[in-house]
Amino acid sequence: MRMFFLRGAVMLEIDLKGKTEEDLVRALQAGQREALSLLYDAYSPVLLGLVARILPTQEAAEEVLLACFVHVWGKIRDFNPATHRLLTWLLGIARQLALAKKNSTRAFAPGQDQKMTTFASDNQPDTRFPSFHGLASPEKAVLDLVYLQGYTCPLAAEELGLTEEALKVKLRIAFTQIRAEKTA
Repeated sequence: MRMFFLRGAVMLEIDLKGKTEEDLVRALQAGQREALSLLYDAYSPVLLGLVARILPTQEAAEEVLLACFVHVWGKIRDFNPATHRLLTWLLGIARQLALAKKNSTRAFAPGQDQKMTTFASDNQPDTRFPSFHGLASPEKAVLDLVYLQGYTCPLAAEELGLTEEALKVKLRIAFTQIRAEKTA
């Protein structure tokens, strides 16, 4: 079965080789190694794309991608298709592992160039995130902490000296501006 997901202006194709997502999950939960291979072939391009946006090097992204599939193999019995789509669950795991890797790398390499992990200053736009050029500094700071550095909303609010509600308002403003730019 082929599934298509719209991402930006590009349609992503997930080819499950004639199986349904439910069949794949059942096979994984039964411990069938062939199903893990199919899972990797079908979802690794999407997951690598996400992880590569978070981590500064391709090598680190590939390491996290491998860790993601090892984690999935060990936790697939916990997956509940009634509460999540498989892709959503995989993306959550990949993002969590990538942020953990990024934070552990930063802890061991204090001299690391911060432009690799945060937005550049207003006078030097970060070319990896062209949608964010039109945002005001407060919205950039919120997106940086929550999405690039993996802070929870309460921690990001504390770091920025905002209430949690004010932080969420800034996130909504940022998303509204980004959406408006994409549709313009």
